[in-house]
Amino acid sequence: MVADPTHPQAEKVFRRWLARELLAESSWRRFYPGGSSPLIEAHQLARKQRLALNALAGFEAFPVMDYVQMTNWLLERLGVARCLADVPPQALDLAPLDPAQVTQIQTRSVSRRHISVSEGPDLGSLEKRSVRSINAPPIAKPTLESSHVMSSASS
Repeated sequence: MVADPTHPQAEKVFRRWLARELLAESSWRRFYPGGSSPLIEAHQLARKQRLALNALAGFEAFPVMDYVQMTNWLLERLGVARCLADVPPQALDLAPLDPAQVTQIQTRSVSRRHISVSEGPDLGSLEKRSVRSINAPPIAKPTLESSHVMSSASS
């Protein structure tokens, strides 16, 4: 937050603070009187949903902003806001998710999990490969002495 809203850099400082809050896993403000802002919590929840869907899809199906993108996005949306009270409720809303695309990703993810479970044991498990490497005989590493013995034996 901004200690002095009349400071010439107050808007910039507030945008940076808000960008970090929106990108955080959870707000530290929940431990303080008044708790976290519902605006911040709603944005964090929408962002987490996009991250989870992207992880299921295996690619970025829904764009997720990094710090620089978030700061620029806030610059466009906040105007001269210097504190959370100045932020209009819709300003932090992300674009709605396409329900058809969400369903497609969730359906494809379930079928992919089913295939990997049914085909997994035939491919050889990690445990079997680990046991094979543990039971393998140690490979002798050449030393200086053994290379000297080899060169004198060849002469």
